[in-house]
Amino acid sequence: MIRRSLDEGKRVALPRVEGADLGLYLIKSLDELAPGYMNIPEPMVLTDDRKVSIRDVDAVIVPGAAFDRSGNRIGYGGGFYDRLLAGMQRTIPIIAPAYEEQVIDAVPADRHDKKVSIIVTDRQEIRCTQ
Repeated sequence: MIRRSLDEGKRVALPRVEGADLGLYLIKSLDELAPGYMNIPEPMVLTDDRKVSIRDVDAVIVPGAAFDRSGNRIGYGGGFYDRLLAGMQRTIPIIAPAYEEQVIDAVPADRHDKKVSIIVTDRQEIRCTQ
């Protein structure tokens, strides 16, 4: 997905763990990635002209361990994406790729948790009710 977006000339920003938060950096090639937090590929080019704000993106793809049809998600315990998404100032699609087995009846959620708007599984696209 990243390669295709870059090939189509789209701007792609990927997260990098910076302390307790995620920084977003534009990449121009997959060659600009290196293993980072939990061995997940992260941007290596960290110049000011590459750093972007969550306010500057048009869509966000978020990971998760489980989701429900209301858009609630269970992440991986760090709260990174909840803190990142808290900075949004406009409504943008928040998309969660998942396997069908990750969509469950109900996910516990707190008031500060940001919901996903779309879940894309290996079998369906779920427009979350909110």
